Amino acid sequence: MRHHTAAAEIYDHWHENSNIVQLRHPMAEFNAREGMDLDRYLEYSNKIGKGSNADGIIRWADILNEVPAIENYASAHHGQRLRLQRFNWPADGDLSTQTVSIVNTPFSVSLDWNQVLYAHYVLAKSINQPMIAFENPGYGGSDSLSIAQRTALWRGEFKPVTDTMSDIIQSMGVKSVNAIGYSMGADLAASFAANANKYHINVERLFVMESPRVVPQSVGKLALNFWRETPNLKFAWTHPADPVLRSIVKLDFGLPKGLTTYGPALYKGGFEQDVCQALETQPDMALIIGASGASKVSPKHATTLLYRRISSSYPQHSSRLIIMPGETHSYGDSVQRYSHLVKMALTDNRS
Repeated sequence: MRHHTAAAEIYDHWHENSNIVQLRHPMAEFNAREGMDLDRYLEYSNKIGKGSNADGIIRWADILNEVPAIENYASAHHGQRLRLQRFNWPADGDLSTQTVSIVNTPFSVSLDWNQVLYAHYVLAKSINQPMIAFENPGYGGSDSLSIAQRTALWRGEFKPVTDTMSDIIQSMGVKSVNAIGYSMGADLAASFAANANKYHINVERLFVMESPRVVPQSVGKLALNFWRETPNLKFAWTHPADPVLRSIVKLDFGLPKGLTTYGPALYKGGFEQDVCQALETQPDMALIIGASGASKVSPKHATTLLYRRISSSYPQHSSRLIIMPGETHSYGDSVQRYSHLVKMALTDNRS
């Protein structure tokens, strides 16, 4: 049912204009406003802020009845226990002929679990296929990182982290997957795809967007780039157009989670090597690389050059580059639009 509120008018605008267009002011027109003109969005935003947010609260209560339970799975070979959620799971549990989407979470995930939960829910509804959303080791209720994982991350390697995920996925009887990741989630997805064959898992599609590791960056440069994105991220987190997010999210800004564990792996490069290994070990895998046009964390030009190298080295693979003009690194926090993009990446057969 369509509620005729300021938030509904934003969504009407988005559904009427769902094609991504060039933005006039990349650093001022944040993706959180769902592609709407900034002045118009702020007008509606003020109306929402002065309202009761009743629509969002009611919708969230209904959504919670649909959200699958959080489960704990332990890796048989590594002993590590991770929290996860399974969406759109078949009633009989038979995954022998189904493709499962694996969602890997970013580096500095929201400190509010409800935001993560809602983003996964919207994505699962959008792609409409079985989906597993992992909580990374060292986050939330998952086990802490092992010494081997911490050591590998300091070397810039994600494999020991994704090995646990692969082992759990294999134990579920999953044979075929789409690997999805944004920001550090892209690095986890690429590492997972690079080693999935060792667990007899076929990767149909790898959709990776906004990896900080497209090129090596010094610690100072990467920190500066993240700092330059802070206004965009703060706006996206504190002024969401989505009425549900506006109602439920309570953020406490502070130091990013995983600063001393996952953080050191993000400036040493290695993303290209993982993607190439995935292409070499997954002969039928389609690759989709994405970038936000105004991002400082994962520069568009570096992503474009990386894509050109990879696509020329692996011409036998279906590959595609998607640039979101004018968008910043906070694009991944745009729940509705990002889910729309992922759906397109997983269903569009163009190379």
